[in-house]
Amino acid sequence: MNIKCLSKDILKCTKYSCLLSSILILISAIVGAIISKADWIGTLECIKGTLFIVGSIGLFIGAIAIFLKGRPNELTKQHASLENNEANSHFIEEDLDENMEEWRSKFTYLSFKWAIIILSFIVLGYGCIVDKVLFIILKP
Repeated sequence: MNIKCLSKDILKCTKYSCLLSSILILISAIVGAIISKADWIGTLECIKGTLFIVGSIGLFIGAIAIFLKGRPNELTKQHASLENNEANSHFIEEDLDENMEEWRSKFTYLSFKWAIIILSFIVLGYGCIVDKVLFIILKP
């Protein structure tokens, strides 16, 4: 295991999750402010809920990807056999190879499923930070 490649990939996941979390926070803050009529508590609750939902959905997608390990090749073969056309099968395999090469140009060590899982955990972490801020604000 190459620690340097793994740490670079994790840093990239962190960077992408910060960007995703910032976008989610901005959008949910605007929507939350409109819905709660500029109430800070309501806006923070909306932000927290959005981050928790998106992080949980990401973990669910990562779990499904782990569960379906190795299935894309089977699915493309089934799809090609349904079409009964060798040319379509060839194009599908080329698309998968191109997507894998594009992924490897961005992440050298992590696979798609692990990148999604790491990204989701970081988004959930930001949700926990917002939840802690709400706890401190609402503390009696």
